[in-house]
Amino acid sequence: MHAPTSALTVFAALVLAGAATAQPPTQPPAPPGAAAQPGVSAQELYHVHFVKAAPGKMNELISAYRQTPVPPGEPGPPLIFRHVQGDDWDLLVLTPLGKEETLRPQDPPEVQKSVQQMRPLRTQHGDTFTAGPPWAEVRAALLGDAARPASATGTAGTGTSGTTGAAAGAVNVTEATVYTVTTYRSLPGHRDQLADTLRRIAGLYPDRRMLMSHVEGAPWEFVLISRFDSWNALGDEEAAPADRLRAQGFANSEAIGLELRQHTAEHRDTIVRMVR
Repeated sequence: MHAPTSALTVFAALVLAGAATAQPPTQPPAPPGAAAQPGVSAQELYHVHFVKAAPGKMNELISAYRQTPVPPGEPGPPLIFRHVQGDDWDLLVLTPLGKEETLRPQDPPEVQKSVQQMRPLRTQHGDTFTAGPPWAEVRAALLGDAARPASATGTAGTGTSGTTGAAAGAVNVTEATVYTVTTYRSLPGHRDQLADTLRRIAGLYPDRRMLMSHVEGAPWEFVLISRFDSWNALGDEEAAPADRLRAQGFANSEAIGLELRQHTAEHRDTIVRMVR
């Protein structure tokens, strides 16, 4: 569902395998329980697509993304999020790619047709390939249940049950559900430290937070997506319980921000809702 971005063939699986196994000799030891935290062992590829709609074309653009056919071999249709407050983009389209992805000068005809339909509907877009947990885990965290991955032969708007919408089968995603999407870029020489901090932040609520790391694309290095069942829940989780904080190595809630500032050159926060 993503547009081709290069005339070269990219074997991203090789990059993914290296990212999952390479461990810098100076990397600090992972905190207790880190093996169960999101982002520690990246296993699959994702296409993170930020896009800004042309004036008056938002609904048409959403419809175009939802109707784009899923290319053969990809796990299922994407999750689509719509901007509420924050950075200067309108939609985030998160597409699972599986274990590997090959870029070609031209996509299959049906995908090319969708891309051509989208071009007059958007003013700009940014594409990044990322590595993260398996698609089933991503869906469970962001949709709020253990929904089955959608059929790879369907479209971006149809799940395995035939339910319309990017969140098909997601019984816990309601009108009240909100998300935060934050991208991070580390200070020079602090990438590993920032990764460790973000893994522990994700580990505070592993059932509703998903961390992914940059493979190719935009200048940011990590994206953290968090699900909240309501606006009140968003505020409540800003002050995590003391036992959760201690389990992830934080003395208190304030320590999280202080630690992030030691390793972060730039971050951008956006509140979004899922397109249902």
